[in-house]
Amino acid sequence: MKLTLETQEEILRYVIQHYFMKTHIERLVIEYLGNKSIQKEFSSTKDICEYLQKQGIESSAGSIRGTILRIRHKLLKYKETAEDHACHLTFPEQVSQRGYILSFEQNPHYRSVNQFSSKDPWLVMNWKMLRKQGYRGLWKGFSLPDGGRWPIKLYVWLNSVRDEKTGQEIFMCLLNSPSSTKHRIGILEGDIQDHILCMQGKWSVHYADLGIKQFKITVKLWPFRTSQADPVKISGRFVLHHEPLNEYQEGQIELDFCTSQSIANTDFVLS
Repeated sequence: MKLTLETQEEILRYVIQHYFMKTHIERLVIEYLGNKSIQKEFSSTKDICEYLQKQGIESSAGSIRGTILRIRHKLLKYKETAEDHACHLTFPEQVSQRGYILSFEQNPHYRSVNQFSSKDPWLVMNWKMLRKQGYRGLWKGFSLPDGGRWPIKLYVWLNSVRDEKTGQEIFMCLLNSPSSTKHRIGILEGDIQDHILCMQGKWSVHYADLGIKQFKITVKLWPFRTSQADPVKISGRFVLHHEPLNEYQEGQIELDFCTSQSIANTDFVLS
């Protein structure tokens, strides 16, 4: 999997912050090696010594090799525990006389981003990509499971405004079913908490056989990509409460952004 420079820099920062912040020399060395590796450049022991000298730190080839062993050990530990990251940052053995270079490898144990991995740096990157791609507008997708009263097919109009006083970004979401037999509209509101968009809303629906029923929903949404080349999608989960008897159901939401062409071919109902 080919990674962008921004993605490699994000992974490098994450590893440094979580494994090397309390070790001054190791942090300097991995920062140097990481930046060189992102540029596809090898670094020799001599290069590292000269870099440390510029930072006011006297070193030797022997001490550099010891530092590298400690860095390699910590990166192996990171590799063993990094199930929430799509890539490993590894430290291969020295290649002949060319020197050292860090490597980004695909993580076969990577778990899809969910509501329990809100500290995953990939969520941060996906939010950046989603904002760059543009999220305001119409999304369509599916909601699972279908409890008989909740539409399987959803259309979601997503927008946000920024509070001029606090600077907080408030998201608003209009839910709608395209079906005339399961017509339903609900307006949700919320904000981003730990890189998860948390929203809630309530509305009422009049059924010919059941009368008026009240609905309340809480939703957690997050952006995801199946690969670097794919557009950002929105995934999430919801809990829908409806009266009487405080009944509720839970389900999964997966949404794709509607392009101008797909909107023109859409037969949804907004009133």
